[in-house]
Amino acid sequence: MSNSKYQEALDRVKEIYIYLCDEFNLKKSAVKMNDDIEVLQELIDKLSKTERYIERMERENKRLLKREEPQEPCIIEGKKFCPACGDELTDVDPGLFEYCFYCGTKLY
Repeated sequence: MSNSKYQEALDRVKEIYIYLCDEFNLKKSAVKMNDDIEVLQELIDKLSKTERYIERMERENKRLLKREEPQEPCIIEGKKFCPACGDELTDVDPGLFEYCFYCGTKLY
């Protein structure tokens, strides 16, 4: 779903209204058209905000799901790193920490 197609349609309608109002000297219609265009623009803007919110929630859900599946830490030069965020895991007692402190990914 993309709001750009709605924005493009609204822009085309706006051009047609402007042309017709200018061509036939319809001042009352032009005022009403401006009000209608503003209402439709508000709807498109709300749709855009809603789409961004949904995308952000989908990313958050993916991140949370990643936490639930245990992952093996990466070991580079004897140091452990979180496989999801790359943060160095510094646990004093092996097996003490089941989750990454930084991103919360569940570890083996």
